[in-house]
Amino acid sequence: MIKLEKVTVKFSKGFLKKGENIYALHDISTEINSSTIVIGESGAGKTTLARVLLGLQKISEGKYFYNDINVWRNKRKALKIIRREIQYVAQDPYASFNPNKTIGESLGYVVKKYYGRKNYKEKVIKLLESVGLTENEYYKYPHQMSGGQLQRANIARSLIPNPKILIADEPTSMLDASYRVSIINLLSDLVKKGLEVIIITHDLAIARYFANQIGGAKSLILYKGRLVEEGNFENILKNPLHPYTQFLINSIIDIRGETKEIKLNDDNVPPPINGCPFYPYCSFRREICKESFPTMKEIDNHKVACYNY
Repeated sequence: MIKLEKVTVKFSKGFLKKGENIYALHDISTEINSSTIVIGESGAGKTTLARVLLGLQKISEGKYFYNDINVWRNKRKALKIIRREIQYVAQDPYASFNPNKTIGESLGYVVKKYYGRKNYKEKVIKLLESVGLTENEYYKYPHQMSGGQLQRANIARSLIPNPKILIADEPTSMLDASYRVSIINLLSDLVKKGLEVIIITHDLAIARYFANQIGGAKSLILYKGRLVEEGNFENILKNPLHPYTQFLINSIIDIRGETKEIKLNDDNVPPPINGCPFYPYCSFRREICKESFPTMKEIDNHKVACYNY
């Protein structure tokens, strides 16, 4: 359904540093044909990847295919399809709604755009009920609802065009712990009904819960714009191969409050431009690691970009 070939997104550092670029994504090649979890810390390129998939961010290099259509070569045709078939759930539900309009008015505007004015109120109420809300929420303003309720309404709005793919960008990070599980359960239910969901998160606990709920999911591990590991989430969790993935998983505090020993280099080595971005911190680094980024290799049913394999 989605295929990326050496996709790069870069931004200029500014007029005074002409010729110098910041890479938000660097040579990303992967395929997404089912529900997927995109994992990485802040600055990994997760949201930029989402914007690329939504057709909101033009790529600097490479190719983006959606249903075998080269998106930026057939921009007019492809974006018209993507706008309807791929929808987005933003991180902050409070910033996603006009505070001067009721939830019914906000969702009603979208329903009328796609389906006309006839019986639009009934359609909105039915949609709210499908995500666990009631008719009462139709008349409420955003400030009268909890974060969890607003995120449900946010998801309901994204379902109006009847999309095939839903991209949820950190959908629980702005919510209290009591609401997080319910939102992941809702997204899991949508997967079971046939919708493909791409969850973007830095939280491995959320990722694991979602993967367990839907019976397994593909995972992409991003670090500073590079795809360093990909494969089934449980396989990666049990046998992380890339040093960054190992660091990420070993950083989890277990139920007893204990952590595993994490060995990182702490010398002030600048990150290489063309090499592995984890080079300054890696305990297994080699000279070649700072000269070029390794190609993906398939090991133990998942792929890793590391010269140690």
